[in-house]
Amino acid sequence: MYFICSLFNKLFPFTILYIYLYLYKTITLQYLEAIQLCNEYDIPITEDLIEKLTPITNHLSNHDLSNIFIKLGELCLINEYYYLACKKFTQAGNYLLAIKSLIKSGDIEKIIFFTNISKQKEIYIITANYLQTINNWHKNINIIRNIIQFYIRGQAMESLITFYETCAHSEIEESGNYEKALDALTEAYKVLVKLSSSTTNDDNNQTNECHLKKRSTQIKKKTILCNEFIEIQKLFSTNPTDAMQRCYTLLENIGQDDILRPGDIYSLIIRGLVMEEKYKAALTCLNEMKERIEDNIIFRYLDHEILEKIYKTLNLTSIEYDKHTSDKITIESDALDTTTYEGNAIDGNVSDEANDC
Repeated sequence: MYFICSLFNKLFPFTILYIYLYLYKTITLQYLEAIQLCNEYDIPITEDLIEKLTPITNHLSNHDLSNIFIKLGELCLINEYYYLACKKFTQAGNYLLAIKSLIKSGDIEKIIFFTNISKQKEIYIITANYLQTINNWHKNINIIRNIIQFYIRGQAMESLITFYETCAHSEIEESGNYEKALDALTEAYKVLVKLSSSTTNDDNNQTNECHLKKRSTQIKKKTILCNEFIEIQKLFSTNPTDAMQRCYTLLENIGQDDILRPGDIYSLIIRGLVMEEKYKAALTCLNEMKERIEDNIIFRYLDHEILEKIYKTLNLTSIEYDKHTSDKITIESDALDTTTYEGNAIDGNVSDEANDC
């Protein structure tokens, strides 16, 4: 029997299915079995076929309809018809499966549109999380705005705080822009303050309150470090000696996991020394910089003109310099140029309030 069906299907691809539905169209079980036939005999899936497999709504109960729509959606997924799958899952009332199908398509515009019309918290959060997996999301202001809006609508305030932190780190890693990083951290702190003020004093929230205090301490520390670095950058134009000393203090105090990158501090020092024509000191600092950070990413912090000036002024035909110029890494400097974050720097020192938890 199986051989006969297979042979018949090859000769007349849709005939078995159409006869099956014609004889048993109003019976839920037969719809489900018809869908199963599509899987068993590898019947080519088209939008027209899926619509023919869709039952007449007033002949079946809502439960039966939903079950059939789910099976149709799964059939579409298997065959990589993600838009059709989304449509069928939506007809079944399962928005979660619908958005997951749409995400597989990678169509950002449709994903955002569907998320907006779904008006479901879980969908908002899923989409916000997904948008952060897109390549170069941090360079797309519209994606950033949608992520923020979706976390707010989904009432995922901790996720929003983490996202602002991610933006801050991205600003620094991509373009060394500590001003925008500071703005993002300030927004994170604002959300954290609102979240902390909304917690109650019952036992269930004591652990959460402790967690929020720790997060507050972490964000304050990052904010203070960014603010300190920005102040030092400005100080070089008026008091380079003091600025230099504060740079060395930062280098002594920052850790590997801190938001402030040692390479940015070394870069400030070296540029300051070159401006003062202290080339030997600049070379010493450069060598120290190479020991502390990976040698092949020097150009993330210093352009080749600065290095050339140091080596040539000291009459050095350095193999190291030749290596740097040949291994030059091109770093995009326009990342997040259009991104703005509201807010000002947070004043004060990092408190020890989280240590009480």
